[in-house]
Amino acid sequence: MPRRLAVRAALPGHGRGHVCVIKCGILNGSVVDSGAHVGGESCLYADYAPERIVHAIEPLRANVDLMRTRYRDRANLIPLQAGLGSINRVVDIASTKVVARGIGGRGAAMLLNVAQAKSVTLHRAEDSPTAFRVLRLDDMFAPSGAWAHEKLAFAHFDVEGSELNVLQGARDVIARDRPVFTCEVATGMTEYAQKLLEEIALLGYEAYAFAEKCGDNGDCRNLICLPKDRALQILSGVPLLASTSYLVNSSKLLHKPMRWQLQAGRKQGERVARSAGREGSCGKALKSAG
Repeated sequence: MPRRLAVRAALPGHGRGHVCVIKCGILNGSVVDSGAHVGGESCLYADYAPERIVHAIEPLRANVDLMRTRYRDRANLIPLQAGLGSINRVVDIASTKVVARGIGGRGAAMLLNVAQAKSVTLHRAEDSPTAFRVLRLDDMFAPSGAWAHEKLAFAHFDVEGSELNVLQGARDVIARDRPVFTCEVATGMTEYAQKLLEEIALLGYEAYAFAEKCGDNGDCRNLICLPKDRALQILSGVPLLASTSYLVNSSKLLHKPMRWQLQAGRKQGERVARSAGREGSCGKALKSAG
């Protein structure tokens, strides 16, 4: 039976602070937070599950240095300066786009579209103040990899346009460990969104979109991706998750009016409740916590 892990996952509405506590059937293993920025989500995962290793992966050195200082008292939170992708390579910040995000000051920048950035030739990325390595999760969790003795339980891919590339480099570990993972998708990028959904389906997963925008970006939706064979179990254990998201098997559904999305979520919640026949312990915990 899967162990219960309480993770405070940022659901849609980052900018308005709409954050929920999700308790779901996540198996034993580690947490990967890619695009960790300055470590806010990583810290929450580390605090909710101190027995688990949390890999906070972030390409910008200033952000990684900030995490190492700010969270040095959390032994299970391990910052790593890197990006994730489908091939191992080295990228220089000068070849990609940097955008400032709301916190201001040191560690405020995030990178967009790392997958489209040009590779550079460096023997040691660590010797350059602007370069970082792009790693494959399959290699990190492989028998010869740095995390060979770990399993992947949960992943948060906040990689600003590189989601498909990251999944293509994680097919083996996802097939082996069947983690729950989250990612974002821009509704205006219809062709890319469809390719992302097709990749998720090929992995044997169902993607559920939350009926709300991501933070201040009205063109963005958060997806939580569940293994098909455990999706009903997870949804029935977390009624709030079931009633605020809806199954997405086509990018066209991301363009539905918000009213339709909210109604689809409510209907799904009702169907799951009927299938389960009772409210799971996770739902009761959510209500008591609220």
